Amino acid sequence: MLVWIASTALAGGVYINGTFVDPKTISGVTIDQAAVRFDAQGNVYVVAPNYQVQMASGSTAPAPKPAPPTPPGSTGVSYGHWWLVTEDQGSVGHVAELWINGALVKSVRSGDPQGPPFELSKFLHLGPNTIVVKSYSTNPAGGSLTLFVGAGGSEKGYFDMPPPPIEYALSASKTGTAQREYTLPVDR
Repeated sequence: MLVWIASTALAGGVYINGTFVDPKTISGVTIDQAAVRFDAQGNVYVVAPNYQVQMASGSTAPAPKPAPPTPPGSTGVSYGHWWLVTEDQGSVGHVAELWINGALVKSVRSGDPQGPPFELSKFLHLGPNTIVVKSYSTNPAGGSLTLFVGAGGSEKGYFDMPPPPIEYALSASKTGTAQREYTLPVDR
């Protein structure tokens, strides 16, 4: 059974963060905290937000790959397309919560280690989604804490997010409790 799975998976191509990779060139490589998907053609898609993949000079990419499949039991939203990215520029005293369609998805605190982009597809559905950012600021100081929600990906070999539809920033002058609601239309 295991041999059949391995031979089926290798019948197609291997894509790490949207970049075609020859499996022979990554022998012995371990990728932590990644999502792996297989399609009907035997392609293997690895989404690993903490990693960058670049093609060696002189190499050529195969024909463009089909869109990654939607995971079974999902909401129909493409995996690896919608993200939360945070930026902390030395802020102090802020907590921000990201709520999607009434569910708390992520809390971010000033001074927390900067994490990788956070994938949001399992919290979204096709059509309009209600996004709420709640913030609590006590004795704020330093730089800003910003949350970005938008489409992005690693098709270029590094994580890229065009100007996102949602940007919520907290600065030293922001005190107390605040909340802002957005509508995010999701079409894939």
